[in-house]
Amino acid sequence: KTRFREFINVPELSLLYNEIADVRNDDNLVLDKPKMKGGGYTTMFIPMNEEQADYGQRIIQFAKTKDGSVLGLQLSENQLTAYMLLATNLSSKMAIDMRLINKDYAYDPNGKVGKMTDEVLKVYNETNEHKGAQLIFSDLGTPKNKNNQSEMLKDYMEDELGVPQDTLVEIFGNFAEEGHKYLPINSIKQKLIDTLEIEETDFDEYLEQAKLSGETFNLYDEIKKRLIDKGIPENEIVFIHSYNNQKAKEKLFEKVNSGEIRVVLGSTQKLGTGVNVQKRLAAIHHLDVPWRPSDMEQRNGRGVRQGNWIAKTHLHNETAVYTYATERTLDGYKYQLLQTKQRFIDQVKIGNIEDRVIKENSEEGSDAYAIFVAELSGNKDILLKFKLEQERERLTKQRRNFEG
Repeated sequence: KTRFREFINVPELSLLYNEIADVRNDDNLVLDKPKMKGGGYTTMFIPMNEEQADYGQRIIQFAKTKDGSVLGLQLSENQLTAYMLLATNLSSKMAIDMRLINKDYAYDPNGKVGKMTDEVLKVYNETNEHKGAQLIFSDLGTPKNKNNQSEMLKDYMEDELGVPQDTLVEIFGNFAEEGHKYLPINSIKQKLIDTLEIEETDFDEYLEQAKLSGETFNLYDEIKKRLIDKGIPENEIVFIHSYNNQKAKEKLFEKVNSGEIRVVLGSTQKLGTGVNVQKRLAAIHHLDVPWRPSDMEQRNGRGVRQGNWIAKTHLHNETAVYTYATERTLDGYKYQLLQTKQRFIDQVKIGNIEDRVIKENSEEGSDAYAIFVAELSGNKDILLKFKLEQERERLTKQRRNFEG
């Protein structure tokens, strides 16, 4: 399994791209659609609680030693090989709710879930006269079908791994069709191995992680419970995961656009594409942070688009887009990484880039560890030191090449 780590001759790449592409974006195409409220994201910063701070220190220790026992885990050989990816995933869960790590932790009313549900209630009341709707996005803690292993595995791969829809259809069949029946897990196994070109041990790891995900804390149920406790009627809150085929989804979209359904929770893959609920969409909430700019673009595009009647008529043609970042976690770094990636993509598309080489930070290795320690400890000097050492090494190599 490989992916690009470095782009070279970037100005030439941009020129080649612009020879074959006609780029249209918000800078050169005027469309009658709302803007983000306040000119950008509304970011809510959430302080760490004591349990998160303690677990963050243990993640740092794990990233340094690869010793799963500091996290109370017995790791497989595959997990040890991708230990920094595991640490990243655990940090992402920790930033949302410690119960995604262990459901025995207590609810924190000052955490992400508490803060976000406060904001959802606020927007709900402010737009109540016009039945304003809201979307809540999270790719972690999604509902799983525990009674069907094949469907549970599909949901895990779709929500938490972000596997593309066409690949999922190739493996699991056209699950968007009404009445679709999943093949037994033993029949799915070889299809998945062949399609993704993975080993049998990788499949076993996927299935085990899907089972663990299905057995752990259900974040969606918790959010719904807190919203109901704060006064939003239960019948106005739904999960996109409850609508398993296109016909059912179309009926849901009609209810959202009519104001009958006011809050929809979903993952990027399920709620971020092909979802036309913009008519009354007043706010979008990002509880987690995706890795790809395209995911944020798809999420935001559910409301920041043509046809948003409530924004145009009653909200100064603006849609509120909320992000939630827990301090001293990887949230801030991931948002910064999204911005860096998006800037690179935009510069290549419009031909406005001068850097000849663009490198992507690795999820493993020394750069990942430096980021971990800096973000989770709150000591940004560690990351600055690492970047300066990298720059010194780069300049030293350039000098040797010049003198040679």
